[in-house]
Order: sequence, then structure tokens, then C-alpha cells
Amino acid sequence: MDARPSFCPKQRVLVVEDDPRMLSLICQGLRDVGHTPMPASDGEAGLDLAMRLTFDSIILDVGLPARDGCSVARAIRSHAKVPILMLTARDGEEDIVRGFDHGADDYLTKPFSFPRAPGAAGCPEPCGVASGESWTSP
Repeated sequence: MDARPSFCPKQRVLVVEDDPRMLSLICQGLRDVGHTPMPASDGEAGLDLAMRLTFDSIILDVGLPARDGCSVARAIRSHAKVPILMLTARDGEEDIVRGFDHGADDYLTKPFSFPRAPGAAGCPEPCGVASGESWTSP
């Protein structure tokens, strides 16, 4: 059974996260609700994919090797209007403002409730699990 509401179309989602376990969990969660994730484990790889391919939304960590998430968001924003969700452990007010200043459309801190991530990444409402279910990051 497809858990996605009818208003939430299948999306191609770029997921840029350097923690292999978190990257795997996010990608699996997106697949579970019918989206197609494309993983990248550092900022340079994520930026390369974002510039070469078309995505419906991007989930982007801030603290990335090779190139930080804010500079990746800024570079993507100069190229495309794709929705960008910053997903990070950095929860200070300055960090949040910096994320939005660099082009994020939404900012979500870890740990997070999984249904929120797809909702912030371009769907009009949180998409995902069936009523009453929840998935929380580690």
C-alpha cells in the first residue's frame, strides 16, 4: 500500500549527508514513501549532482566535508529554484539564519520526525507514514 497522500507526487530528492548511517536512513525513509533519493556524501559531490541533474527537492546537511552545506545551497540557488531543506544538528539561531540567508527554504534540526522531512522538501504537507505511525532519526 502506498503511504503517500494523493497530493504528494513521487519526487526525485538529492540527499547530501556525510554520516553514512543517517544517509541510509533518510534515503530508505524516502523510498518507503515512494520518493526516489539520490545520495551524496560530501558537499562537492552533492553540488556536482545538483548542477548536472534535475531534482524536485534537496535535503542538505550543513556540516559536510569538501564543501559546507551553506556554500552548496548558495551555489545551487544561483543555478536553480529547487526547494532546499537544511537538515542539521546545528540548532543555534545564527546557524538557522545563515541557512536561510544562503538559500534554504526550510531548516530542520536533528533529531527529527521523519514525516516532517519530505513535507518540508517540497510537498504541501508532510508526506509519508500512515496515520498514527512515526519514524524518528537516531
